[in-house]
Amino acid sequence: MKYTYLEGLRGYMSLWVLLYHASCFLPSVNTKNVFLDFFTNASLPVIVFMILSGFVTHILLQKNENYFFYLKRRAFRIFPIYLICFVASLLLLKFYLNTLEEIPFDSPKIYGRIKQIETYYNSSDKILNIISHLTLSHGIFPESRFPFTYSIMGQSWSLTLEWQFYIFIPFLYYFLNKKNRIQNAFLLLFFLVVMYISKTHHINQPSFLPNMIIYFLIGYFSLPLYKKFETSNNYCVFVFLSVICLVYLFFNWEISCLILLWGVVLFFQNNNNFLSDILLGSKIPQFLGKISYSIYCTHMIVLACLLALLQCIEINYGLYFSISMLFGGMFLTILISHYSYHYIELYFINLAKTKNSSKEGQTH
Repeated sequence: MKYTYLEGLRGYMSLWVLLYHASCFLPSVNTKNVFLDFFTNASLPVIVFMILSGFVTHILLQKNENYFFYLKRRAFRIFPIYLICFVASLLLLKFYLNTLEEIPFDSPKIYGRIKQIETYYNSSDKILNIISHLTLSHGIFPESRFPFTYSIMGQSWSLTLEWQFYIFIPFLYYFLNKKNRIQNAFLLLFFLVVMYISKTHHINQPSFLPNMIIYFLIGYFSLPLYKKFETSNNYCVFVFLSVICLVYLFFNWEISCLILLWGVVLFFQNNNNFLSDILLGSKIPQFLGKISYSIYCTHMIVLACLLALLQCIEINYGLYFSISMLFGGMFLTILISHYSYHYIELYFINLAKTKNSSKEGQTH
C-alpha cells in the first residue's frame, strides 16, 4: 500500500523547516506567545521526519533484502544531493559568514550561526570535520571536543542521525524477529549502556543516535500495530501512541502534539475523507513531499544567496526584505528542489533499483 498521507505530512514538515530558517534572517520578535514558540522550534518538524523514517524503514526491512543491498539503496537515496549541497555549503562558507555579518540588525539566531561558522575556521580539526561530513559521521563525535555538528551545513545534524539509524536498525529488526528473550534482553542492556555512555561522556548533541532514537522507534513500532488497524480495525496503534502522548505531556507538551498529529495522520490514511484528501492527499502536499529531501538539503544555500542579493540591491530591512526572504526564499527553494529531485535524486534512486534488480537476476 502507498502511504500518500505520510508523503503529504513530509511535505508540510519540509516547508516548516524552510520557513523557520527564512524567519531567522528577520529581526527578532520579543513576544511570549505559546503558538509562535511552537512554530519557531525547528527541532519539531525534524522529529516528525524521524518518526516517518522509522515507519518507512521498517517497511523496507520487511522486504528482507541483503544488508548491503539495503544499505546501498539508502546511501543512493541520501548521499548524492547531500554531498552536492555539502560541497556548495563548504565553498560558500566564507561568503555566507560575510553576508551574515553585513545584516544591519541584531538577532540571537544570526549571531549564533556566525559563532558556529567561526568555530569551523578557528578549529585545528578542519580536515577531520570535512571527512566526517563527507561520510555523514559528524554526529558521532563528542561536541564538547569536536564541535562539528552545525559548523558547515547546519541542517545536516539530522542527516548524520538518519544515516546512523539506517546502519543500526537492521540489527534491531533481526534480533526482534528471532524472538529470543535472552538476546533481546542483552540488546536492551546494550541500548541502556550506550545511552549511559553518551550522557556521561558528554556526547549530548542531538545528532548522536542514542539521544534521539526514541523518535525513530515510535515510527518503527507504529508500523506493525498500524497493519493490524488496516486489516482488522484493531486500535492498538492508537493506544500505543496515546500512552506515549500522555507521558510526554508531563515534560514536553510540544512532543505530545507531534505524537497526536502522527496518530491523526495514520487514522485518516486508513479512513480518508474529502477534507483529509485536500490537506494531505492533494497535488500540492504530494508535490512538496516528493521534493522534501531536496528542500531540506538546498534551502540554506538558497536563503544565503538570496540574502546576499538583497544586500547588493540595498534591501536589507523592513517589509520588502521580510517578504522577499520568506516568500522569495520559499519559491526559489521549491523551484530548485523540483529540478534537483528530478535530475539528481530520482536518477540515483532509479540507479540503485536497477543495480539491485540486475544483481538479483544474476542470483537466480
